Amino acid sequence: MSVSTHEAEVDIGEVVSVPATLPNLPNELLLLVIEHLDNDALLNLGLTCQRMNVIAFNHFFSANDIHNPGSGCFNPHGTTPPPVETLPILRRALFVTYLSYFDFALNIGIERMFSELSDIRALTTRLQSMDVFNCLPMHRWYRSVTSLLDAVLEKGCTELHVSAGTKFSTLYANHIAVQELPGLTQLQVNLNQGRIVVEKESRFARLRKQLGRIRFSGRRQNQKHSRHVGDNNDVIVNTAMGNAGKVRTMSIVDKANSSPVAPEFQPAFPSSREIRLAEVYIHSDMLLQHPFSQWTLLTLNAASSTITKLSLKLVMEASPTWNIFSASLALPLLQDFKFMNEFFSPPDVAAFVDVEDFLVNHPRITHLYLYGVGLPPSSKAVPRPSFQNLITFDAHPTYTVWLMNSLISSPAALPSLQRNYNHRITWDFDYSLFDSGLEAIATFPRSVVLALTFNCRSDVESWIRSHVRAGVEMTAVSRLVHTHTLSIYDSWSEYNAGMVAIIPDWLQLFPALKHLKFEREAQVNVAKLIEPQYVATISLLCQKLETMSVNRETFDLELVRKNLNSGADS
Repeated sequence: MSVSTHEAEVDIGEVVSVPATLPNLPNELLLLVIEHLDNDALLNLGLTCQRMNVIAFNHFFSANDIHNPGSGCFNPHGTTPPPVETLPILRRALFVTYLSYFDFALNIGIERMFSELSDIRALTTRLQSMDVFNCLPMHRWYRSVTSLLDAVLEKGCTELHVSAGTKFSTLYANHIAVQELPGLTQLQVNLNQGRIVVEKESRFARLRKQLGRIRFSGRRQNQKHSRHVGDNNDVIVNTAMGNAGKVRTMSIVDKANSSPVAPEFQPAFPSSREIRLAEVYIHSDMLLQHPFSQWTLLTLNAASSTITKLSLKLVMEASPTWNIFSASLALPLLQDFKFMNEFFSPPDVAAFVDVEDFLVNHPRITHLYLYGVGLPPSSKAVPRPSFQNLITFDAHPTYTVWLMNSLISSPAALPSLQRNYNHRITWDFDYSLFDSGLEAIATFPRSVVLALTFNCRSDVESWIRSHVRAGVEMTAVSRLVHTHTLSIYDSWSEYNAGMVAIIPDWLQLFPALKHLKFEREAQVNVAKLIEPQYVATISLLCQKLETMSVNRETFDLELVRKNLNSGADS
């Protein structure tokens, strides 16, 4: 016979007591012990076993005046802010199997915010159901991001990249009027010191966006450092540091989805400081939509004495914001400007008149790229910008006509222009629009590099054949007497046999072509274009052509002709 109750199992007559442990303490004694534990200890204790999970986590909610979520409702607003352990405990509380109502305010601080988002995502994955979800106030994300960017700028950042955030403009239940963006009458801008003083602040809709985790990675003196918060990399911040410890480059990539809501908030502003930004790449709708658009405008103006390159790439329509930017943004040293939309986005991310206003106010631009912006109102429109320093121009053919109309009023216009691209990326582009662009370029009185982008998969061959059929006397190509270099871009389409066969006949129409470049060609096209017999055909039909390059491989056509003639003589 044996005995087994809080003692070791032994024969009668030999009873030995065993020290009690937490798991076998009665609830009354266990609660007395737990009352002396802090929140972190309660979290760790609740992870040991099912019994400790129920007792420790229930005590946590009770001790912190949080309604027990086991009832199906989680609303911790009685404690502001709730303890940092709140969401880690909630996601692991086994007695919480469903939530009919979830209401939680994300807290300030990038690291804590993304840790909380990670916990919420893990919680929703585990639960059977969740009826009502309310996660406010997301304006703290705005403050955290802008304060992070401000801190980087204050470290001497000279190159800033921000990309993605493409769903941002759908985050609001209602939009605040763009007139609340500060105009120049509300700002004092010191261009010499790169400082900005805000005289008046406006109130905007609060940002509501659920983003993922964040990863920081940096490099200082050839040593790599990285910091991870969360499991996924929906948001990535990369920094590169110089020897003096100053941040030289930074980029943010955000891939998260979001949901709409629009409470109010008071936006943060860049502090008075000297900003050294030279290059800015805003490939994010987020920074050109409320509430970030105000921070963006203020920051760009604060760095107006140093910015030489600005690149904007958008997905959503941005005309309302750009209308304010074009009137309020002054970057006197700007030389390189790109304004474009995404490949699959609708055109006209900004109105033509606002783009033209911006160009008028920035006469030092040397490299200009416009894609997806509003087109000039007519083929006879004459540019208001002087373009005295413009070297390269990359845009829709209609813009080429507009640019060349400068020669109507002044034959000496565009004195620095060297390279013109006719560029459009759509699935249904009408290549006949290139004809008006070529006619306009034919009027240019000096040597110019012509670049054509063939990214539409249909009708390229038909357009080329139309010029071959028209012949030398009728085609605009034969009038390009100052075009000595032609670049062809096509990274999407495979040339069929008919397209490959007609290209040499088309090239023969160019009267003064010396250099031919096939750039960014798909690999399937490269093999066809570098085939020796094909290169020989082009060299014989285009006697003035000196070089031909396909991606990185270059052919000396004068040498090819010489070898062909030598072979014929022998």
